Parts: sequence; C-alpha cells; structure tokens
Amino acid sequence: MKGRLYLVFVPLVLVAAGFLGWSSFSTTFNFEMWGVRSIIDSTYVVTKAKVDTVERKIIDGDNALLAIVDLENLPRLKEKWGDFTRVSHAVDTIIVLDQESSMHFYVSDLEGEKLGTVLHDFREHIRPELVLDHGRTTKLRHIHGRFGGRAYMVSYQSRMHEGDWYTICISYSVRYLMEVMLPEILEDLGRSNHYNVVDGDGRLIAGQRFKEHGEFSVARRFPTTLYDWRLQVAPTEASMYAAKSRKRYVYDTVTVVISFVVIFLGMGFFVWAAEKERRLGLLKSEFVANVSHELKTPLSIIRLFSEMLGMGKVKDAEKERHYQDVIVRECERLTALIDNLLDFARLEGGRMEFELVEADPADVIATATEIYRYRLERDGIELALDIAGDVPLVLMDPQAITLVLVNLLDNAAKYAHGTDRVLVSLAHDGTKVVVAVRDWGDGIKRDEQKRVFERFYRGRDAHRHHQRGTGIGLTLVKSIVESHQGRIRLECPPRDKGKGTEFVIELPARQVRGGQAGGG
Repeated sequence: MKGRLYLVFVPLVLVAAGFLGWSSFSTTFNFEMWGVRSIIDSTYVVTKAKVDTVERKIIDGDNALLAIVDLENLPRLKEKWGDFTRVSHAVDTIIVLDQESSMHFYVSDLEGEKLGTVLHDFREHIRPELVLDHGRTTKLRHIHGRFGGRAYMVSYQSRMHEGDWYTICISYSVRYLMEVMLPEILEDLGRSNHYNVVDGDGRLIAGQRFKEHGEFSVARRFPTTLYDWRLQVAPTEASMYAAKSRKRYVYDTVTVVISFVVIFLGMGFFVWAAEKERRLGLLKSEFVANVSHELKTPLSIIRLFSEMLGMGKVKDAEKERHYQDVIVRECERLTALIDNLLDFARLEGGRMEFELVEADPADVIATATEIYRYRLERDGIELALDIAGDVPLVLMDPQAITLVLVNLLDNAAKYAHGTDRVLVSLAHDGTKVVVAVRDWGDGIKRDEQKRVFERFYRGRDAHRHHQRGTGIGLTLVKSIVESHQGRIRLECPPRDKGKGTEFVIELPARQVRGGQAGGG
C-alpha cells in the first residue's frame, strides 16, 4: 500500500462528485418542478373559479325561480312564465310533485311532442332517481345526466303547503346551457388557455377539442349541478412548456451524467498516471542500481588484473595474454555501456541528432556483426550473416544503425538462453529494406512481449538468471529506428514458427543499384 495512498482518496472524490452531481440535478429538477407546479396551480385556480361561477349562477337562478312558485295558486304560474324567463332563459319546464311523488302540476315553455317527451322521460326515468326522503327534500338538489337517451339537468326542492309536502322540480334546457350560458361564462378563458366541457363519456359539450398536455392540463367536475360534465383547461403555451420541461430535464440529466463521466475518467487517468509514475520510479531505482553494478563490475576486474600485471605476479605468458584480453573485453563493455547511457540521455533530453547519408546497409550490417562476432563466438554462439542479393541504399546514420545492431546482438547474447547461433539477415522487400536478428533461445513470454521496448524494463528471466543490464537498450533501438522513418517489431515465435526470438527492422529504401528509382 506504500506509495498508493491516492487509492484511498479516489473513492472519496468519486463519492463526493456523485453526491454533488445528484444534489445539483435534484436542485435543478426541484426548481423545474416548482415552475411547472406554479403553472398548474394557476391553471387550477382559474378552472375552479369558472366552475364555481357556473355553479353559483345555476343555484342563484334556482333560488330565484323557487321564490316565484306559489303553491297556493299554481294555475297562475302559466301567467307568470315571463317572470321565470326573466330570471333564467334556461328554464323550460316546472313540475310539482305531491308527497307520494305523483305529478301534481306542470307548466312549460314547450309544446306538443317536445313537451310530451320531457314529461315521459321525467315520469319514467328522472323521477325514480330523485333523492327524496319520505317524498321530500328540504335541501336544494340537482340531477344531471342522460335519461331516455337525452340530456337533462333538473333542480328540485320540497316545500310544505297546508300540511302536505310538495317537491318543485325545475328542468333546464340543456341546449341553452351548452350554447349560451357556458360560452358566455367561459369566453375569457380563451385568451390564454384552451378549454372545453365534456361529459362522462368524453362527448364535447362546449368549447373545442384540444390535445391534452399531461400535467399541464387541469380538469374539474361541476360538483353539484352539472356533475356529469367537467371543465378541462390547458394553457395555450402548454405544448411549449411541456417541450421545454422535457428538454431541460434531458439537458440537466445529460449534463450531470457527462460531468460525472468526465470526473470518473479524470480520476481514472489520474490513477493510471500515478501508478505508471510509481512503476517508472521503481524502474528508475532499479536502473540506477543496475548501472552502478554494470560500472562497478568491469572496473573492479580491470583494476584487479591491471594490478596483477603491473606487479609482475603473472609469470605465464598465456595467462598474461588472457588477463590482457579480459581487460580489453571489459573496457569494450564499459565503453559500450557509457555510450548507451550517453545516447539514452540525449534521447530523453530530445537532443539526439543523426547525420543522415545515403549508405549501403550491407556494409553497415557487416561492420556491426564483425564488431560483435568475437563476443558471441567466445560464448560459444555462432554468428551468421545472410544478405539476399543487391539491396538498395538507405538514408541513415551508419553509426546509429551500427549501435542498433550491436544492441540487438548484445540482447541475444544475454537473454537468448540455450541458443547456439544468431542469424543476422538483410533483404529487399519492395520499398523497404528488412533487417532481422534471429536467435534460437527460449524466447520471450507472451505477457512480456508488449513491454520489451519500455524504458528500464527487464524481463523476469533476466532477474532469475542474474543477467546484468540496464533496460534501455531496446528503448534506444526503437527510438533510432523510428527516427529513420522505419519501424521495428518483435516476432516470437519467429515467422518460420520455430523456436526463439526475432527482431525485424524495416527501413525505407532510397534507390536501387544501377540507378533505378526506389521507394522512400
């Protein structure tokens, strides 16, 4: 856990970000809902006010009409019909029932068949539905709906006369209510709202049909008079409000989700970068230790053998020559190591420069193999060179490409355990010159292959076999090849599907021998 304390804070940051996102979304959503609720509430207030106005108008008319009815002189009601119509143009028939609910008297503005239909429907369908306790009701009541296939609205109340109870029923013209009274009362609703009145079956009574807009539409039944009908109201801008509400909801949701995703990805990148930096720090520490060891070992050997030769303790000429060879070999190894370190430092600092010239890759490859041949053969490894015919010139820095080959050969010498030979091949493939370094060792583990070109990385086998190295050789090789507009890849197992490892370098060709144009 040491060095990874950031893993403790990452979940806390994500939880805090999630809470902040939820809080922001919740607050925005609540503000939006308050706005929607204010529109709904104002629409509801207007709707209720209009329903109350219709109710009050009908009830006030009922009371005024009931006051005109004189049970002592019912026949004179025909003469007073003008008084009824002055109170309400909607009334068309007045019927008086006795205590046994029998039709005692009626007076109507209707005649003939229309009057007969009303009286028949009242007798057969309406009268049985009246709420009368012992044939009377002191409370003003209303009955509304369709009876006998026709719409009726009847107000009724009982009154005592000469010891008997009589019920006065006032029948209103539903057509008049639909076509005159309701449009007059609801007319001003149309200035900023859609409205209509529908019955229980959804039939249009007044107003115009409109598309309902969900929560922005308000419907309210008439509570006591026209209770089979309901008034529906929606703001004329309801569709716009609904669209804006949906758009805002989607926008806020997407914004919160995107913000959280960005935070999540940012924290993920932070963890990845921190972990990568931690691993790089460990690799750097190991690199410093390896370099120190790489420098100390040859220096110790050189010092020891030089002292022995200088003090004249070596009497055998063959042994003296052997000690001198060891000193030369260790000096070469030390020189190569220092050159690699200097080149890597220039690479890291962006100061690595190349002197590019058109050169024969066959000459450069041959020179590099000869430089390293002695080292391989001394370790019992055969070094073979295979150049396939004429190869085009390549724009390159010969010293840098030589360094590439030397590093690849050194890599094979150190890590290709079990190989008895190394093959360096050179061929021409269309517009490319292909250089390959092939060994027949144990190969590289599949899970390590993608990391072989990383800085300071050394495989598990290198640690297991205590093989000396710095982990910068292949990084340097890859950088040099790519700086020459080429590419390098690892083939493990090699292209011939045999045992071992093969590094393949492709460099762009400049021109073919004999003056023919080539790729590049």
